[in-house]
Amino acid sequence: MARRRQARHCTAHRTNGEPCKGWAIQGGTVCAAHGGRASQVRAAASERLAADAAARFGIRVATTASEALQDALECENGIVQYLWEKIGTDNPADLIGESRTRAMYALYEQAQLRRTKIAADMARLKIEERRQHVLERDIDVIAAAWGRLLAAFARAWNLSAQQLAEGRQIVAEQLEALGGGT
Repeated sequence: MARRRQARHCTAHRTNGEPCKGWAIQGGTVCAAHGGRASQVRAAASERLAADAAARFGIRVATTASEALQDALECENGIVQYLWEKIGTDNPADLIGESRTRAMYALYEQAQLRRTKIAADMARLKIEERRQHVLERDIDVIAAAWGRLLAAFARAWNLSAQQLAEGRQIVAEQLEALGGGT
């Protein structure tokens, strides 16, 4: 299979000051002659290609800012938990001399910082308060619907006022249990 050429030219300049006319490496900004063979350049190019592929092939899913933040927080929580289990120590001083474990601990600390930032953003945007408000509103709507339903049953089945009141009390208790006591 033939290699696909990148559609951008090298951004480096020749010693005479003219722009290089070579093609940049895949995902890179320079050609092989101007540093494209260096491991860090190849690594950055590889990351750029992966990010481009993810953007190109990623499935777009409609979401809200609060859902995206909650999803990011849950993802970071999973990463933190996974890394902590892999590290397997309560004392970071125990990690001296073990480069792989030190690297995992560094990743753990980065995930902790990201998680803290996401939680701070959620607090700043009052996400939990908004969720609680929506939950309370939904419960009110459901309670009103159940009230109308019970009134219709009372008419259809000739329920007494006491039976209707007992039915409303049962519905209220069940909705309160669903809402976590709200």
